[in-house]
Amino acid sequence: MCSHIRWNIQVGHPNAVVSSNVLAPEGPAYKALIVDQVKMISLAGMERLVEYANAGLPVILFGSDIKRVYGSDRAADIEVSEMYARLAGLGNVRVVATEEEILNVLTELGVGSHAKYNIPQLEATQYNAVTTNESTFNKVAGKKITNVEEKEPIDLSGEKWKLVIHSYGPDPDSRDSRNSKVTDVDFGMQALGKWCDIQVANEQLDMLGVGDMKYVSGTGEYTISFTLPDNFGENDGAFIAYRYGRDQVGALIVNGIELPANNASDRVDVGTLLTEGRNTLTIRLNSTLYGRTYFEHSGYLDKGVAYGMGEGVLDPPVPGTYNNGLLSVSIISYRAKTMDEYDAIEEVPATEGRSASSSATIYNLQGQRLATSQRGVNIIGGKKIIVK
Repeated sequence: MCSHIRWNIQVGHPNAVVSSNVLAPEGPAYKALIVDQVKMISLAGMERLVEYANAGLPVILFGSDIKRVYGSDRAADIEVSEMYARLAGLGNVRVVATEEEILNVLTELGVGSHAKYNIPQLEATQYNAVTTNESTFNKVAGKKITNVEEKEPIDLSGEKWKLVIHSYGPDPDSRDSRNSKVTDVDFGMQALGKWCDIQVANEQLDMLGVGDMKYVSGTGEYTISFTLPDNFGENDGAFIAYRYGRDQVGALIVNGIELPANNASDRVDVGTLLTEGRNTLTIRLNSTLYGRTYFEHSGYLDKGVAYGMGEGVLDPPVPGTYNNGLLSVSIISYRAKTMDEYDAIEEVPATEGRSASSSATIYNLQGQRLATSQRGVNIIGGKKIIVK
């Protein structure tokens, strides 16, 4: 089991300690930490990363090159850059450039699942209940799933999407410069792509308060209706895979049911929320405020000299080079086959130094660690035990 860090690392939680090369061993017991495409981090976050690695936790630096903290603290930038160089040189830390390398490195570092299965490619899936408008999404909860057969992706990238941008800018009617005004502009049906490539009328730019789409910041609300093929059965599930630039997904709404945003992965399992026939999908994408900040403050346009910070301190790239906007979306349906729970797990290794007693580590059949045994089949000390 691995913890996946994309933007920043939470510090200060009492369970966030490393023991026997495992992070939070009392649960959820992460065996490795993957730092995914991180360029900036807080100084406290970097200190905690180094602390974890020094304590023996395997760390994988995937597409990351951390040389800056948030804000404009040059001394902290230098400190975090030096700490990152030391981190990358540790024996239990690996730097990788592709996702394929991650699996090889995990094997090399001896990181594997808590549970061992006697059937190849077994996957365990469990959903929490999501209730919206009296609809409950909990159809696969607790089932073990094997042989997840993915079908050919349905690419929605070439289709037209209804796009409404909720643009953020200064409020001209407020004397307080900290107050923002949100302006909603309907761009009708648009192809996916960068906002700076949208063909707009002067009236729309006037509404947005900018002279070019590359300076727009805010939330893009993309909506599409599409038809799934007749062979999409009621027991089929689906992944929604999307690609975007430096934005973050704020919400994913499938047939009226809003799912929690998750920017740790660009692929979301929506289970059986999609159905045969007509479906509606809305994705809300939040951009950074960088473009509008660049437009509103002359210090950016003057390359920082006006602020007296020295040339280059505020010399950022032109916002048009940012990939603001939803770039691609595809639907990947799958057929999940369930199996008898007693054939699922072969063993869970006992915690070192413990026997199959009341103090032994306890897992359920999904390989999830439990505080106490539960009714049914438990894995206690590496052995299957039925609790009635």
